[in-house]
Amino acid sequence: MDLDINWEEYRNWDVVVITQNYLKAMLKYVQEENSGLLVHCISGWDRTPLFICLLRLSLWADGLIHQSLDITQITYFTLAYDWYLFGHQLPSREKRGEDIIVFCFHMLKFIASEEFSLGEHRKRTKTTSSSGSCGLGLKMEDDAALRE
Repeated sequence: MDLDINWEEYRNWDVVVITQNYLKAMLKYVQEENSGLLVHCISGWDRTPLFICLLRLSLWADGLIHQSLDITQITYFTLAYDWYLFGHQLPSREKRGEDIIVFCFHMLKFIASEEFSLGEHRKRTKTTSSSGSCGLGLKMEDDAALRE
C-alpha cells in the first residue's frame, strides 16, 4: 500500500482528508508490520474509538476479520466494543451536539475505494447496494437510525 501523503500539508486538510490519511497510515502499518498497533489520541475520547472503528470496519469489508458477522452484527460489535466498552459516553456527546458516531459512519463512504483496501485487488464484498451506499453495506439513509 502506497501512502502518497504529503504530511507537511496537514494544516490544509479538512476533517475528512485528515481521517482518510490517518486511516491509510494505520492500514499500511497493519499490512507491513508483524506486531500490534496501539492507537490513542491525546485525550482518548473521540478519535481513538473513531479510528479503531474505521480500521475494524475496513478490515471487515475486505473479509480479513470477523468473517462470520453480517452488517448488523459488525455494527453492533463495533458500537459495543470500540465505543461503549471503553467508556465512551456517546449519549452525553449527542446532547452537546457532538455527533462523532454519525461522523464515523458517514466517513464510510469516503473510505470505500480500493485505496483503503488491504484485499488483493478485489472489490469490497460487503456492499449491499450501489445507490446510496457508503461501500461497506450501510446506506446513508441509515444515519438517522444511528441517532436513536
